[in-house]
Amino acid sequence: MSDTKERKIILPNMESFSHWPEIPYRWMMSGLVRVIERVEGVDANYLVALGLICYTEIVGHEILKFKGLPFRTGNSKQAFEVFLGEYMGYKDLLGKYPIYNWYRCGLCHEFTIKTTDGGKKSGPFHYFNGSDYEKENLKMSLGADASKGIFIASNGVRLFLIENYLQEFQSGIEKFLKESGKI
Repeated sequence: MSDTKERKIILPNMESFSHWPEIPYRWMMSGLVRVIERVEGVDANYLVALGLICYTEIVGHEILKFKGLPFRTGNSKQAFEVFLGEYMGYKDLLGKYPIYNWYRCGLCHEFTIKTTDGGKKSGPFHYFNGSDYEKENLKMSLGADASKGIFIASNGVRLFLIENYLQEFQSGIEKFLKESGKI
């Protein structure tokens, strides 16, 4: 056991999405919250990061279906990017980096974030932000915005900040549900 005090991840209140349709949105969020709550001493784990990334693609397919595009296995990247870019606020980052390849394919196929486009070498991922001091330290030492869930530093370090991404994911779903008239 470490002497350092663990910081709990800030989770959305289950009531905050009780007005969402049960399938697939509410079960996604409630499952993520339950897993994070049950992982003691870690605050989250690889499965939460993987779940968030995969759910991003699933919600993207729902968006494409809403826009009249049928589900096809060949449009998984498009589905992922439409939700991430248009609903979660990553349009600029998607224009600069191959986020789908680095994050989604990396987590799904190599079990961590890719650090090279063609190779198998992988990079770190970080599950939660920690204190404001830790966020500021990341920003100063790595030169990237530590308030976002997908964190790409000027020196190439790529992180996945679960707490931030979870909040962006929830906001993105809310935005889509309002736009589609589902709530």
